[in-house]
This record gives sequence, C-alpha cells and structure tokens, in this order.
Amino acid sequence: MSHEMSPRSTAVLTFLGGAAIGAILVALTTPKRGSELCDDLRSLGRRLRGKASALLDEAEDTWDDLKDEAVDEVKSASRKVRSKAREMASGREDGRRSGSDEELSGAV
Repeated sequence: MSHEMSPRSTAVLTFLGGAAIGAILVALTTPKRGSELCDDLRSLGRRLRGKASALLDEAEDTWDDLKDEAVDEVKSASRKVRSKAREMASGREDGRRSGSDEELSGAV
C-alpha cells in the first residue's frame, strides 16, 4: 500500500518547514537573553503545533467526506446493478429475452 502525498500537501508541508526554519534562524540570531529566547522558541513550537493540528483536522474532514462520497456511489451503483439483474431475471422467467449489453451498461 502506497502512502503518496498530493502535490498540495507537499507544498504546504514544504512551506511550513521553511517558515519554521526561518523563524528559528531569526530567533537564534536576534540578540536576546537566554530566557527570552527559550520563551520565543516555546511560543513558536506552540504555534507550529496548532497549525499542524489544524491541517490534520482539515485532512481528516476531507478524508471523511471523500470516503462518504465513495460509499454512496458504490451503494448507488450496486442498487442499479441489482435492479437490472432482477429485471433481466424476471424477463427470462416470463419467457422473454430481455437485457442486452447496452441495457446493463446503462445501469452503472
């Protein structure tokens, strides 16, 4: 099973990584006392954690939406196929020949 990221996800993670590196460099090169630097880095960590959490929540919501859509599509196609199969079976029982390939492909 492959876990490939979409180009958008890659771009977002690259941007966040660059922003984090830039913020750390600014924090480390700005003349401050040790305690101020620690506070700044702690604050940066919290902000990054919050952004990552928001991205994860958005990804989970998108995944759930896509999964629900896929399930609905599969159920709909399944109902159409069953209905067409019953229709074809009913036609055979009545002695009629029903259900060409075009009819079956139209059900899906």
